[in-house]
Amino acid sequence: MSADGKRQKKSQYAKSLEKAVKLAETRVESIEASGLAHVKPLSKDEASAIDHFKKKNPDTSLSETVREFSSKKEKIRANLFAEEAVEQFVKWWSVQREVGSGSKQYQKAFVNRVQRFAKSFEGHKMSSLSEEEVEDWKNGLTDEKTGKLLSCKARNEYLSTIKKLFTFCRLNTIEKLENLLKENPPKEFYSVSNVEKILDVFRPKKYENKPMHPCYPSVVLSIFAGLRQSEAIVLDWSVLNKAMASKVEKKTFVITESKTDPRQVLMNETLLKWLEIVPEEERIGEVFKTKAKNKQRKQDAFSEQFRNALKGVVRVAKNGLRHSCATYLVAKHNDYQFVADQMGNSVAMQRQHYVTPLTYEEAMEFWNLTPYSEVEALQIELEKERAEKERLAREEQEKEWREQSKKEVEKCIRDTGGIEPLRYAENLSEEDVWEDFYGED
Repeated sequence: MSADGKRQKKSQYAKSLEKAVKLAETRVESIEASGLAHVKPLSKDEASAIDHFKKKNPDTSLSETVREFSSKKEKIRANLFAEEAVEQFVKWWSVQREVGSGSKQYQKAFVNRVQRFAKSFEGHKMSSLSEEEVEDWKNGLTDEKTGKLLSCKARNEYLSTIKKLFTFCRLNTIEKLENLLKENPPKEFYSVSNVEKILDVFRPKKYENKPMHPCYPSVVLSIFAGLRQSEAIVLDWSVLNKAMASKVEKKTFVITESKTDPRQVLMNETLLKWLEIVPEEERIGEVFKTKAKNKQRKQDAFSEQFRNALKGVVRVAKNGLRHSCATYLVAKHNDYQFVADQMGNSVAMQRQHYVTPLTYEEAMEFWNLTPYSEVEALQIELEKERAEKERLAREEQEKEWREQSKKEVEKCIRDTGGIEPLRYAENLSEEDVWEDFYGED
């Protein structure tokens, strides 16, 4: 070793370099060992797709090719049925969890949430589900053992999980749904006076040459039968016509296009009367006539027309038509199970949202709302004409009576030759005048 210490520095450098190389080799081995555990060979279909793409795009790199293929493949997820999407999502998520951390209890709860979602929306494509349907489902979640409504925190956890599922399916349908900050307050509903204003905007008025608004049948079905917007716009008139023509006392129709199981809905007398004023030539096909093809676009078209029609009339409440029906049903029947069956949700949800201080009399003011049918309108006109004729007849009769009385008084004056009775006749009643002339019996 030299006195200046240079050899010592060279020796230390050599040892440090050797240590660094050894550390690098160890890390490479570790990465290769752990990384290979997550590498899976491409399937024949995937490899074939990549080869096909490379032939058409020779200048594109393999990584870009794979990304392109994966992107196209993932877009298909939006068209999967809920149960299929959940199955694929759980498999994908399970692989992701191997890399991260999390207790078995958390993983079990996570999988249970999406599987419950799949069960509720079985047979429905992910792309067909609306924000309203998912929100209603979330708000109505109950404990599977006790049947009690889940806490806000628990329902928020469901929402967080389901948002991940929608992201996996490349859908942003529910990204705007917010967590519940407190227990849900009663749903906003329309007062009877506002219901009258709404119906007056949409209903047909033959005597005023006002045609039926395209939204009218769906509005009536939501406000008097409690149908969801998604149900009320796709219902076919053939279903309603059959129920309306039925001779049984309790008329019913079945809702099949629903986020929940098919259900039987009572066609109450109020609903029946409001449907009967729809012109017969309009009672064909879907109740909401629109050029939109898929379900979501139909809902968007309805919402836009509905809101535009009510501008400056009433403030539009979210799902206000359906909530109004449920509120007035609860006040009328005081039977949560009956209302839950009609609305297609749970008793727990009814108790949570539709406990209102309305009286039976207030509810009946709503259920007694009746439009003027053509027959009733004609009867009203006939009643007015008859009343006017009777008034004119009475006036004519009174005129004739006065003329006759005057002639009789004048005759009496001439016969008696006196002028005193004339003075009295001008101020006294008919009975008094005759008493003056004829005296007491």
